[in-house]
Amino acid sequence: FFHNKNNGVFALTYEYLRVNIHSEYLSVNIHERFPRKDTHMAGGFSDKEREEIRQKLLDSGYELSTDIGLKKMAVAMIAGSAGIAVGTFYNFYASKEEFVIAIIRDTEMRFENEMAKHFSKDGTISLKKFLEVFRGNFKPENNILLRMKLDDWVWLKSHISDSAYLNKTTDI
Repeated sequence: FFHNKNNGVFALTYEYLRVNIHSEYLSVNIHERFPRKDTHMAGGFSDKEREEIRQKLLDSGYELSTDIGLKKMAVAMIAGSAGIAVGTFYNFYASKEEFVIAIIRDTEMRFENEMAKHFSKDGTISLKKFLEVFRGNFKPENNILLRMKLDDWVWLKSHISDSAYLNKTTDI
């Protein structure tokens, strides 16, 4: 809600509705609720820019979690390392906890993609290749969960429920 003293206009904006109250008349403007496909996404970024920023954030998260751990990693540090403003971070993730879940899921996705690359067209994989990729997932440099210190595990368990980062359909 704002008031412009120069022309006596009061305006109220709510989501996609704008009401202007002039001293002599009332005007209502209805804006598009959803952006067109050719417009930029929230924060003024295109889909390509959003994906690049998301990847920079994830890379920063991996690096910071290795250097200082999840517990000590702050949103401002993540954003700074990715070269974005703190406010921009929140265009991508609602909280540090949501970001950590994204890192865990990205780790899982990287493993699944790496494994999928080695399946033949008929859906088979050699035992040797399967074991090589599977073992590779259990190297600390490839799996954020294996790099975590005790403080990080305590932080993780106290801030995020297991169901938030475990895929119930595939995890046993």
